[in-house]
Amino acid sequence: MTFVRPVAQRLLALGPVLFGITLLVFALNAVALGDPARAALGQRADPEVLRQLRHEYALDRPLVVQYATWIGRLLRGDLGRSYRQQRPVTEVVADRLPATVRLALAATLVSVVVGVGAGALAAARPGRGLDHVLMAAAVLGISTPVFWLGMMLALVFAVGLDWL
Repeated sequence: MTFVRPVAQRLLALGPVLFGITLLVFALNAVALGDPARAALGQRADPEVLRQLRHEYALDRPLVVQYATWIGRLLRGDLGRSYRQQRPVTEVVADRLPATVRLALAATLVSVVVGVGAGALAAARPGRGLDHVLMAAAVLGISTPVFWLGMMLALVFAVGLDWL
């Protein structure tokens, strides 16, 4: 019964943590995107059309009201509409989910094969040069942020080599 108390404490902390995360995501989106209506319609858009779009997406309301509306929809599974594609975000995500899952599984398979192989090589001769090189590569690999590595790989393969 000693595990009940820490589990209860974690569950109690979950609410404020999730609230903080959603608040941070909402605030970062509000700051980073600027005016979504202007981004969707362009810099030379008619002011009346901008006003209508802001009203349609409730962007003319105070940020607190926008956040409350966003949270309410999020809790119902409604992620909103894509400003660019003019369709539900859940559809946009669902369209790309199979490719994302395949990519994640392939990356996991490669990392397991390479990791086990490198670990076996390093364990065969501990303390030698190859062991040190493989350990340094492992530390570098573990400490590299995945999002940064993904952007760099996309830059190399899609932009530099034009493979994608």
